Formats: sequence, C-alpha cells, structure tokens
Amino acid sequence: MKKCNFCAEEILEDAKICKHCKKEQKKKGTPLWQWVLLIFVVAVFFSASRSSNKTETNSYTPAPDPISVKVTKFSTDGNYYHVIGRIQNDGSVPYRFVQVGATFYDKNKSVSGTNFTYACGQDYVQPGGQKAFDMMGHDPGDYNTVKVSVNSYK
Repeated sequence: MKKCNFCAEEILEDAKICKHCKKEQKKKGTPLWQWVLLIFVVAVFFSASRSSNKTETNSYTPAPDPISVKVTKFSTDGNYYHVIGRIQNDGSVPYRFVQVGATFYDKNKSVSGTNFTYACGQDYVQPGGQKAFDMMGHDPGDYNTVKVSVNSYK
C-alpha cells in the first residue's frame, strides 16, 4: 500500500488512479537534488579539463622552421640507444628551452617509443647559432625508423 499523491489516502501500490479522489497517479522521477549533483560534477570535470589544457598549450610554442635539427650519430647496443646531434637557429630571434624529441616507429608505422631532451635550457641559442644535444634511453625494441625533430621552444 502507498499514499495517494493528492489526497493522502491509502491506495494499492500499483494503482494508476486513486479510488478516493480519482486523480491519476504519476510516477516519481529523479529527485531534483540528483540532477543538481550531476550537473555540478559534469561542470567540475569540464572546467578541470579545460584549465589543464590551457596550461599545457601555453607552456610551449610549437617549433616552426627557424630551428633545424641534424643528427650526427645514432648507435644502439641492443639495450640502449644513443642519439647525438645539434640544433641550429635559422631564425632572427634567440630561443631557449629547445626540446628535441625522438620517435621510434615499427614496420607498421606505429609509434613504438618516444623520448626527448633539451638542446639548451635557460641559455639562449642566438640567431645563426648552434647547440649540441645528447639523448640516451632504453632501446624500445622492435622499430624500423627513428624520427628526430624539434618539439618546442620558448
């Protein structure tokens, strides 16, 4: 037994119409507090994801053509790889925090490993200048090609 939503008289649990006041019984939906909680959680989630993306995108500027990279030596001993090279500032302004990345691709052209290092930190590479880099890491195993590129700079 349950109470009628309108007259509060007792009626059968599955009654669609109250026998006392003849009003149709509507099923109760989701309580308002649950909807408010759901909207709050979704808003917090999207707010957090947007703010973290802003921080990442403002951290570094993608490297355009003014900075070029040249690998002078690549070696591996089965357990480790070693990449030695240099970057050159072909632009007209000095740069710092130049990040050089290595991406390893397998025979299906899928990424099998990545790594990065900095060619220069707080010190600047002046226009026309060069800085050396030295990157070493665990051999990612089954790879066919390695692409070395400038990832970012400030």
